[in-house]
Parts: sequence; structure tokens; C-alpha cells
Amino acid sequence: MTTSRLIQFVVAPGVLLAVACTPTETVPAARFPAPEGYITGVVQSAQGPEAGVWVIAETEDLPTKFVKIVVTDDDGRFMLPELPDAGYAVWVRGYGLVDSEPLEMRPTADPVTLQATNAATPEKAAKVYPGDYWLSLMAPPDESLFPGTGDDGNGMGTRMLSQAHWLDSLKSDCNFCHQLGSRQTRTVDHVFEAKPELTTHKEAWEWRLGTGVRGNQMYNVLRIQGMDASLDVYADWTERIAAGELPPAPPRPQGIERNLVLTLWD
Repeated sequence: MTTSRLIQFVVAPGVLLAVACTPTETVPAARFPAPEGYITGVVQSAQGPEAGVWVIAETEDLPTKFVKIVVTDDDGRFMLPELPDAGYAVWVRGYGLVDSEPLEMRPTADPVTLQATNAATPEKAAKVYPGDYWLSLMAPPDESLFPGTGDDGNGMGTRMLSQAHWLDSLKSDCNFCHQLGSRQTRTVDHVFEAKPELTTHKEAWEWRLGTGVRGNQMYNVLRIQGMDASLDVYADWTERIAAGELPPAPPRPQGIERNLVLTLWD
């Protein structure tokens, strides 16, 4: 495409620069044009079309792992756009569903129907809830424990002046590196498997917070928070989850949220 005359202004503090483009100059094309492949279709379960669920296409046929994610519309329809030519594992995830078995396919003009399965129990549905929903079940130390009086007092760290201080430590010192509420953090089953001599959740938490390449740092955070009182909080959280307590079901994407198109080069 040519342009008769284009003047661009670049403004910096105290500087005004005008650049004139001659009529013969052209606007360059994109160096890497978007691929034209796509997969389109509908997601259905035994209850009919599934609105507001994620359709995920993944491939390792390219130089790096490639993932494309979209959300179905009110009628369960979807389109995975701009797919490089490759073989994809395509599957469905949605609240109230269990993850579907991946189907192998390539970009095609022919629409496909993806079968979704409704979760048989609330427990199965909750497996795909975001970690934050599981974390919401954690009951922080009672406000009456603040300010902390230390190991010889109420078990709360003396630097914990209020419940807000403790929650800030949980977010900035713990959740900064770990997705609290993920399966590995909301359970201690793997700890009991590794250390069968441990018998309580409180013991399991103390052991795992002192292990690994950052064990010393995590244990130090635990001491600052207040070891005894904080271990009680973490143990209570995982004990209740182990006993079957579930977070509330999150809503599915609505409205403009369904316009999401996510591309990941992993």
C-alpha cells in the first residue's frame, strides 16, 4: 500500500521531530503473518450445548509447546483461530464438568462436535476450581491473637501486629511463589507417603515447610508468622478439605469474558 504523504511527529521533552515520508515509500507487511488454520465447532453434553466452557488445543509438534484457548458462546459454539499447521490435542474444561478426553485433530474447515461430561459429584466438579477458591476455605488466626506475643505467649509472631499483617505475609511470602489452593498445597497426602512416621496434619505442614531448596526460608517465614498458631491454621485447612469440605462453585465466564482468545508459547 502506498501513501501520498505521511508526516509523523515524535515528541520528547523539549523536542518536536517531523519526519516526511515520500510518496514511493510503502507500509511494510507483517514479518510473520498470522497462520490461517482454525478449528470450529460446538461443545455438547447430555444436557445440550455447554456455554461458557473452555476449549483448549495443545501441540508439541512446533519448536515450543503451543496452546490456544477460547470460550464457548451461549450456544456452545467455539472457534480456535490462527492455528499453525500441526496436530492438536483438543479438549474441554468447564465448571460443572470433568475434563474431556483429548481428541487428536488438525486445523480443518469442517466443524467438529466435542462431547462434554457433567461431573457426577460436587467433589469431581471441584477438582478444576481455581486455587483461590480452595484457599478461601482457610480460616486465618482469630483477631484476638493480635498483636502476637511469641512462642511463650499466644504462639503468634511478635511482628504480626494484626490479622492483616498475617494475611499479608501469607500472600507475599507464601503465595508469591506457590499457588496456594492447588492440589499440592491443599493436601498433605504426598507428605504422609514420603514420611509415614508423621501422624498429624500439623506435623506434615511443619516438615514440608522446612524441606526443599527454599526450606530454610519457608521455615523462617513460619517463625515470623508464629509457628504454633500458623501451623494450627494450615493444619485445620487441609484437615477440613480432607474431610470433604468444598469451596463454592465459581461462575462460568459471562458476556465479554467469553471473547477471550489466549495463545501460549510454553
